[in-house]
Amino acid sequence: MANKEKEDEPSPTTGGAAAWRIQASSPASIQFGSFQLDFRGGQLLQDSRPIPLRPKTWRVLYYLAERPGTLVSKNDLLEAVWPNVAVTEWVLSKSIRELRVALKDDSKTPRLIETVQRRGFRFIAPIGAGRFIAPSEFPSPPAIGHEPAAALPCVGRAAELRRLSSALAQALRGDRAHVFVSGEAGIGKSALVKTFLESSAVSAAGVPVWIARGTCVGQHGAREAYMPVLEALEDLARRRDAGRLAELLRRLAPTWLAQMPGLINDEDQRTLRQSLQGVKPERMLREFAALIEALTAEVAVVLVLEDLHWSDPSTIDLLWALAQRVEPARLLVIGTFRPADAIVHEHVLMQVMRTLAVRRQCIELPLAYLSEADVSVYLDARFPRHDFPATFARVIRRHTDGNPLFMAGFIDHLRLQGVILETSPGWSLRAPLETITLDVPDDVRLLIDNDLEGLSPADRHLLQAASVAGDDFTPLVVAAPLGCEVVDVEMRCEAFVHARRFLRVAGHVEWPDGSVSRRYAFVHELYRRAVYGQIAEALHAAAPAHRAGAGGRLRGAAHGHCLPAGESLRAWP
Repeated sequence: MANKEKEDEPSPTTGGAAAWRIQASSPASIQFGSFQLDFRGGQLLQDSRPIPLRPKTWRVLYYLAERPGTLVSKNDLLEAVWPNVAVTEWVLSKSIRELRVALKDDSKTPRLIETVQRRGFRFIAPIGAGRFIAPSEFPSPPAIGHEPAAALPCVGRAAELRRLSSALAQALRGDRAHVFVSGEAGIGKSALVKTFLESSAVSAAGVPVWIARGTCVGQHGAREAYMPVLEALEDLARRRDAGRLAELLRRLAPTWLAQMPGLINDEDQRTLRQSLQGVKPERMLREFAALIEALTAEVAVVLVLEDLHWSDPSTIDLLWALAQRVEPARLLVIGTFRPADAIVHEHVLMQVMRTLAVRRQCIELPLAYLSEADVSVYLDARFPRHDFPATFARVIRRHTDGNPLFMAGFIDHLRLQGVILETSPGWSLRAPLETITLDVPDDVRLLIDNDLEGLSPADRHLLQAASVAGDDFTPLVVAAPLGCEVVDVEMRCEAFVHARRFLRVAGHVEWPDGSVSRRYAFVHELYRRAVYGQIAEALHAAAPAHRAGAGGRLRGAAHGHCLPAGESLRAWP
């Protein structure tokens, strides 16, 4: 069985395997383009700014960069980076994709890391001298790549922004409001909230508006109680005018203050903790409610809690308690979450939110995909004076299903490939639209891979078989090559549909015996392509035979099991 890779192993600078010991004669760093690989510091920099990488991903880059122009086999990389650990090539592929995203390198037209099919990888970037490069010596970053987030428009969300503005107006009247923004990964939840917080509805509220932000993170072990709320309070405490908050914490919420060492000295913290010994955790709910009511008598507070599908139960209890209070409070709570993750893990958030909605104590803002018109507005804003074909927005919408993150990633992908060019009159396409290859961008593939990583091997195999079957499929078609019972496959497909994850219902099929079953399809074509890309390399090497053989077996299994010779089935959407 493959072991999980460990992220707490010694870094290249502190020892470990012999392959990672840096000799005194080794260069302190190398520079390639606007990037700098700092060997001794163990980090990747761009224009003196560190780029976060997982330790294993950093080691893959380090190993390749020390061997510029050399073909490094997959086995060599696996042995060097994951010594004495049984891992699959998929783990290495994931690190390579993470590097491509971090370095803004394209797998089809690589500038830095070249893939040699079925053999390995080669570091092809021209490198500078082996010494530490001062920030002033860095060249200007290349023009292509991601624009700053502030420069990208938030389109197609006018109705949602109005709902948020209405909720803020309600809160400013002293009638606390709770809004939950929901949607899949990449749908634009954070972008919507950010746009709202920067809007005139907040800046022109007429009273000071304090914004507190906290983010829940996925964890494998026990979660710290109230972690995102504590983060939000610490965010408020960093305000220049937050002296009043410290006073209120000391007077009304000492159990919260005890968990915020940055606001009090060590001696006061010890004294405070001793005085709170024996206090029940439930007291924190009452204290926070009293704190908010006292604070919002002077200012309005917008409490933003991101990714609540990863929250601890105590945080949800706190949201419930705040919503049940009848005392006036100029408080707007905005929570974001992914329904699929909350449903799969049976998170208490869903039950609490449904109850609050029935009592009209909250509203949910589910974000839909962008329309073709929205994509067109995005293109106009991002590429002024362009002469793109009128059907370009339709192609992007169809290829990404209007997922904002997928859309932006796909457009970035086209820029990196040189398909979208900046010319003297404006922006243009390098080639006719019908000749453009619609690949899966590396950053989108990485997002999907991370989503797939949480599935069981059986569910991953099911999705891989489904990706081979075509645009849509029936459980029978997938069950045959997997050697599974049709009923089992159907139940697992229904579980994906119920969780709004990976699969959707694409219609029904009526068999000659009068029975009816559902047809399924991936929620995005990009999902199907990314899943197909994870199929074993040997299968890709025999792709023509596979499509004729495996696909034929799938279709043959369907006809052989249910259809007499010469009969057909009838399907409808």
